[in-house]
Amino acid sequence: LKRAIFHFSEAVRIAPNERAFYFALASALHSDRQKAAAISVLKELLARFPGESAAAQLMKQWQG
Repeated sequence: LKRAIFHFSEAVRIAPNERAFYFALASALHSDRQKAAAISVLKELLARFPGESAAAQLMKQWQG
């Protein structure tokens, strides 16, 4: 899982306009019990793409 997080982080850095990379990174972080980091990635996604309702819903779900 740590390798996946590393590679998804690199993917977001290299291709910041690819929404799927943010979701993959956030999901991997969440699976690794790094909830705050996962939510931070979703916030970054929402800052870049304000109309991304799936990210908003997922963030709300993970925040409890």
